[in-house]
Amino acid sequence: MARGTGMSQTRRRNRKPSASSPEALAALLPNDLRLLGGLCTPGDYQSLRGNVADWLNGSVPGRGHELAAPVMNAAGLSAADFYHQVLTGGIPDAT
Repeated sequence: MARGTGMSQTRRRNRKPSASSPEALAALLPNDLRLLGGLCTPGDYQSLRGNVADWLNGSVPGRGHELAAPVMNAAGLSAADFYHQVLTGGIPDAT
């Protein structure tokens, strides 16, 4: 059994994601918060992250800023994706 979790590794791996997991919350993001297109500066990206955090505060009160980065990563909106878009002049392939 893994230390400190109280459950075996198999049970932990087979768990269904909770409603507040980054993957589950990323699936619920509104379409207007799922696009990197049109973002040109790091300030634009930070603004999008703030909007995601505000939206998350409605879904998981008080945890919006804590969950913003993991939810954005799960939705394919990582800072790396943003910088790739800016530096290459195009939106990364979403397939």
